[in-house]
Amino acid sequence: MNYQIQCGPAMGAFNAWVKGTSLEPWQNRRVGDIAQRLMQGAADLLQANVAAMVARNNAGTSSPATQWA
Repeated sequence: MNYQIQCGPAMGAFNAWVKGTSLEPWQNRRVGDIAQRLMQGAADLLQANVAAMVARNNAGTSSPATQWA
């Protein structure tokens, strides 16, 4: 019998993402903890993008064509 679970590069990317965190050992991985980290990461990226957009607007360098670039 073959008990291998086929997964692509996503598993390796996830393992690299959690390296050095409390989620590195697979025994510590819970769905809620992973979801919290994913949502926090998304919120951090959104906050950084909004801050950059506001800074461009305040500097007078923003135009509708480049605002989302």
